[in-house]
Amino acid sequence: MRRGVLWGIGVVLLVGLAASAEAKTYRSPYAGTAVVTSIDSNGDGTPARETIVQANTNLGGRALGRDVQESTPPVPAGPGECEGLDLGAGLIVRSTLVSAWGVTTLQDGSQRFNRGDSGFTCVNATTGVVAGETQGTVVGGTGKWGAWTGPYTSKFRGQLLDPSTNIIAVSGETTGELTKAK
Repeated sequence: MRRGVLWGIGVVLLVGLAASAEAKTYRSPYAGTAVVTSIDSNGDGTPARETIVQANTNLGGRALGRDVQESTPPVPAGPGECEGLDLGAGLIVRSTLVSAWGVTTLQDGSQRFNRGDSGFTCVNATTGVVAGETQGTVVGGTGKWGAWTGPYTSKFRGQLLDPSTNIIAVSGETTGELTKAK
């Protein structure tokens, strides 16, 4: 009897372990362009920014990422708000992320869906240097990304190339801890 109970507990433990979530650390350096659009999804009068990047992920190789972000209108940065971003001397302005949604498509056609939850962008209005950070959540996807979720952080830098068209060359890296439910 005792052996049967121990065997039963062992089977339950193994089944429990097999049903537990799989976890992976995600890392994806990227580079691309961002441009201010005419999209204003929340009606606040501030247009959204669209970003398209080429990425190289440790979980799927090359990828194409595209997202749209809405932020508050830029205001002069307060003390310490853009500290450590190496923006140089000049008028530093800061905007706060209001909303963001994105899709990353991998070489095999599977897609990862992202939601930006918080973040900021700082810009040197004199030189056009841009830097910031977004924290968000991977909310699933298609193909091999269908069951993956988890938090991510994206840190970026860029250069405003043409103030009249608001085109920004941008590069950065996204990292996160993703979990796949079984």
